[in-house]
Amino acid sequence: MKKWNELSKATKRISIVIGAAVVLGGGFGGYKVYAQQQHNQAKAAIEASLQEVGDQGTLAKTIAAFANEKGYLAKDLDSKTIYTAKQQLNTLRNSIADYEEKYSNEDLANEAEISKLENEISTVESKLEAQLAVNKLYQQETEALNGSEVAKSLILADKVDAKTVESVKLDKFFEDEWKKTVQGLLDQATTQVKDIESATKAVNDCYKDNKVKSDVTKKSYEAAKKAVDKVKRQTDKEALQNKLTEIKKVVDANEKKAKEAEEQKKAEAKKKAEAEASENGGTVVETKEGEYEVVSESNGEGNTGSQSQSQAGNNSSGGPSRNSGSGYYSSGNSSSYKGGGSSNNSTSDGGTSTGGSSGSSGSNSDADNSGSGSGSNSGGGSNSGSGSNFGNTGGAPTIVSGYIGNSGKVFDTALEANTWANNILDTDFSKNGYYLVGIFYSDGSEKFSIDWY
Repeated sequence: MKKWNELSKATKRISIVIGAAVVLGGGFGGYKVYAQQQHNQAKAAIEASLQEVGDQGTLAKTIAAFANEKGYLAKDLDSKTIYTAKQQLNTLRNSIADYEEKYSNEDLANEAEISKLENEISTVESKLEAQLAVNKLYQQETEALNGSEVAKSLILADKVDAKTVESVKLDKFFEDEWKKTVQGLLDQATTQVKDIESATKAVNDCYKDNKVKSDVTKKSYEAAKKAVDKVKRQTDKEALQNKLTEIKKVVDANEKKAKEAEEQKKAEAKKKAEAEASENGGTVVETKEGEYEVVSESNGEGNTGSQSQSQAGNNSSGGPSRNSGSGYYSSGNSSSYKGGGSSNNSTSDGGTSTGGSSGSSGSNSDADNSGSGSGSNSGGGSNSGSGSNFGNTGGAPTIVSGYIGNSGKVFDTALEANTWANNILDTDFSKNGYYLVGIFYSDGSEKFSIDWY
């Protein structure tokens, strides 16, 4: 009986242990099932979140819209919008880290897209930073660049200098249309800075010790003015123009002094020439260069020997005839005289004249030229002259034929004389026309003068 009781007790103990073992076994299996369920639920949740960064995900589309295919940023894009999208990516990245810490490092659908979007948003963020820096280089009435729109007539902002422009770097960006446009804006800013620097130097070169140089030239002033005209920033332009005004005053004063000195020099030269003519004879003539020279005349205002004249313009009321001795005179296309037609005296032994003019006679020789003649025009005019002209024995050449017209001008060629006279006729309507006078000198040379009528 005692043994049974002991066996019964022993059996009870085994039953308790087995029962406990059975209970424990059943509890472990339930916990494992529960844990798997939690894992599956967490994985489903994280994968649902990752759908946002997939090809059709809302977050992916949002970030893709920050820039277009040419690289331009979205119009009116700001830092706050970029920050919001960036925070969403960070939240998703942290959720993945929590999941992997609790469960496993298994690959999740679209997990790789997070890194791709993080790179994209980082590039957009850097571009926006550079774009804002470029916009600040210019006066902010209109942004220099917004989206793909570039403002026109941009003017450098105050206090922007070369160092400010150079601080904007684009080296890290890939070449696209956005980068080309931003680089163009930087180049434009650099040009405006250089224009200011060049104009400032050109103006300051006309100064010394804060005063305009006394010997500043008109050329220096014009170069400085041209440089200042290129400056766009008004603050700099006005300051430089104020300095230009002071430079102009000195230049004008210097030019006035130079002109007065030139006029004085010219007057003295004319006076000297007149004195020489008074002492030695001859006529003071102003050359086309504005200088004065004394031209010797053998017979005062009379002219002998061969002579040629051509009348330009229209003399409807007749005109003077200064032909004496042998020679010829040709009239213009429409000229006429009250006493008759145009004359043509072309022989040394005598000649005839249409319109009622009588011939003349004379003789010519190398060393002794003399002639006399008379003529009459039926209309009352008369041509007569007498005199002699002896050969030149040395010194300045003398006039042997022709004369210096009342213009006082002597020209090397007929073309120069005609051109000058026609220009005068275009503006001086008090003159009816002119004669082109051929002047022959004792050294064989020929020049031309203008005689107004």
